[in-house]
Amino acid sequence: MVSEKEWERRHRATRAAMDRAGIDVLVAISDAHHKGDVYYLTNHTIWSQRGYVVMTQEAGPVLAVAMASQDYWARKDSWATEVKWSAAPVREVVATLRGLTRPGQTVGVSGMKDLMPLSDYEHVREHAAGLSIVDATDVMQSVRAKKSAEELAELRESAEVANAGFAVLREHARPGVQEFELVGEVERVVRARGAGATLILTSQGPYLRNPSARKLRLGDFQMFSVELCGPSGYWVEVGGMLAIGDVDKPAALAYEACQRAFDAGISGIRAGQKCATVASILVDSFKASNHKAGIWGGHGIGLDTLEQPRLTVADDTVISEGMVFGFHPHVVDSAGVRGAYIADTVIVTPDGPVRLGHPETQDSLILIGGHTA
Repeated sequence: MVSEKEWERRHRATRAAMDRAGIDVLVAISDAHHKGDVYYLTNHTIWSQRGYVVMTQEAGPVLAVAMASQDYWARKDSWATEVKWSAAPVREVVATLRGLTRPGQTVGVSGMKDLMPLSDYEHVREHAAGLSIVDATDVMQSVRAKKSAEELAELRESAEVANAGFAVLREHARPGVQEFELVGEVERVVRARGAGATLILTSQGPYLRNPSARKLRLGDFQMFSVELCGPSGYWVEVGGMLAIGDVDKPAALAYEACQRAFDAGISGIRAGQKCATVASILVDSFKASNHKAGIWGGHGIGLDTLEQPRLTVADDTVISEGMVFGFHPHVVDSAGVRGAYIADTVIVTPDGPVRLGHPETQDSLILIGGHTA
């Protein structure tokens, strides 16, 4: 349960960011896959279709939803000052804007390019004459990137759930077990502990994918990733490798390369460092081991699985205390056949990075009989 102090903090931070960006009215959008903005501002989660929040310095948040069921629960549980619903919630957004704005003001839309349907954007533009409409996605992302103490506590709770799920693998991963069965055991454990949603990926290499009916075999070096949101809605990720019996030398070398990159990269996830620098550390480590980079090295995480900033060479965001990253170096061997992957959720603290998953490094490698070459 989010405290009153916390939701007041979120609204103050959002309005301060609006003021710095020259935004008079904020419109934020969420859908069933990207819930963060609406959840962050109203404590209401969008589980189907889409919803909008409208805020000014003095008014709101006003919540517009697309279903009677969303309207019912939002009125009971959300922080919204007003809840409206329509099969086309953008119409309620326009009606709200008419009552809160005057010509010449600027409306910032968070999610404008990625989440807002073109038809909704055109409807707002057509019926919001005299208003300037700009993209405010970065404004909201910058507010959400730095987590409060209460948010960090929620992330730790989610990590406990994810760790319990990953621990199940040691007991159930065996030759002859289907990936579906293995994932089912993880789901059973994490759902019983309050996981609200999951994204579980696995593969014997070189890239992760959705689970399949494939049965584990002796010699497999299986990547396994557990991403989930706990009871509070905050996402974390934990991932590593399953060695099913003896694995060959190239697979072992891939894991060693991944572990070295992880150790090198995580040391850079600290206040004052640039995201691009962390990404460069990973690239240099991959090159030194004669392995290729697989997927990117990581990203912000919170009420969505994927938030800003991103650990890529193109992102010059300066890391600050309170940021949280899903950190997941991934390497592929030069032949493009074997891969290795380690993932953890990392908090930036005054004393450096703190991992929420794997309490010890070796926990990212689970040996099911045998040994690595």
